[in-house]
Amino acid sequence: VDLTPPADPTGLATASARVNAPQAAWTWITALDAASYEVELNGSAPVNVGNVLTYTAANLDEGIHTLRVRALDALGNASGWTAGVNVEVDWTAPGPPPAPETTSPTASTSQVWVWDALSDKDPFTYEVSVNGGVAVPNGAGNTCTTDLADGEHFLQVRTKDDLGNVSAWSEKGWVIVDTIAPPAPVITL
Repeated sequence: VDLTPPADPTGLATASARVNAPQAAWTWITALDAASYEVELNGSAPVNVGNVLTYTAANLDEGIHTLRVRALDALGNASGWTAGVNVEVDWTAPGPPPAPETTSPTASTSQVWVWDALSDKDPFTYEVSVNGGVAVPNGAGNTCTTDLADGEHFLQVRTKDDLGNVSAWSEKGWVIVDTIAPPAPVITL
């Protein structure tokens, strides 16, 4: 009669502690005398995944998910569980900032735009778009300088967190640039 369990698995890890998709993968190092492995996700009933060294969980909700692993030998003797390893699933971007503002109308071709700074639990940066053009990275600051020609223009701002989650665009902030002086008055006597 063999009641000796296999060695505990080691090296349980994940490629990223935070992901922006509803799936996550964990890997571990083989355990001596292991014939198969069981995983326990978020405290659920153990699932035998066979003699593999990786597990991918799909259809995960946003939040923190914890996986533990143990080894089984050919007779079903079980090792101890590994410590749990967490993965946070986050596919929600920070909210869009309020509309940017600048002095309008202006005779200057250089405009400094400002908007209320946001806060979020995750690091993020801002992107700006002038007149509906391409999104341009703007860093973490809540100001932006543009150099616009005469006419009516708008600027929009959005957030992008460190996982690549992007918010909706802000409302449009408008500016009228008018650098052309009116003609000199003609005085007739």
